[in-house]
Amino acid sequence: GVSFLGLACGPVNASLAGLVAVVSRGICTFAVKVLAAQRAGASSVVVTNNAPGEAISMGGADPAITIPSAMITLVDGLRLEAMANSTWPDAVRVTIASVASMPDFNASNMAAFSSLGPAADGRLKPDLVA
Repeated sequence: GVSFLGLACGPVNASLAGLVAVVSRGICTFAVKVLAAQRAGASSVVVTNNAPGEAISMGGADPAITIPSAMITLVDGLRLEAMANSTWPDAVRVTIASVASMPDFNASNMAAFSSLGPAADGRLKPDLVA
């Protein structure tokens, strides 16, 4: 089953034992959201993007986090939130099969949003700036 928690930026005052927590992106870090759900007993966390378009790679880390988490698009998130808030949230099944944090990563390519800085192997990129 699933449980919709909203932003989940503080302690969760409910038992989520064995449930998938569905949270909304925004206000606090992803690590804060996942840890709050984990402490309430969630088996995993699905973060709903708060902007149209593709889901983003979630940043942040906390060594206390031991459960998996993933982000989904706003459209898919709204559907999942509706199911979580429905009469039958226990009938919803969520499987986190695989997560890629940096799809199609190539260390020799400069990031589209940057024109300077080190490459993954320590070389400065770009080699020539005009």
